Amino acid sequence: NQLITELPYIGNQYDISFDLLISKYDTAVYQTIIHFGLGGDSAYGDRAPAVWVHKDKYLHVTSSINDNLNHFYNVQSMPIVENKWFSVKISQTLVDGKYIYEVFVNGDQVYTVENTKAQKFAPVKVFAGDNFWNAPEGKIRNLKIYTRHE
Repeated sequence: NQLITELPYIGNQYDISFDLLISKYDTAVYQTIIHFGLGGDSAYGDRAPAVWVHKDKYLHVTSSINDNLNHFYNVQSMPIVENKWFSVKISQTLVDGKYIYEVFVNGDQVYTVENTKAQKFAPVKVFAGDNFWNAPEGKIRNLKIYTRHE
């Protein structure tokens, strides 16, 4: 539950990337990695986006998309093994008049969906872990956040 920063906003376009190393999993089913949001855990915008790992060693990526405050994708095709670095990128960009939300792991696109309810959330807290869920032991490096609102 470490507050990294508070952003004035996350706009309807963003690009968030970081490297992740898990050194030891917790016993909880879901373990939080990084959480962008309005500060809670139950309103639209509280996950904008957020990333967990599942005890079965895959990423659980969520965001507020299409009026669903917990739109998620489980990246079961790429197990997150201990003591190995993984790169994660989550983006939402305007393409041909549509907001496209995408998730990448190690440079490979693993999920994409159109977000018809893209919006600006403000202000946005950025936590490594959070105060709602346990966290695994590990490290985050090279965190990059780009956002804009039109």
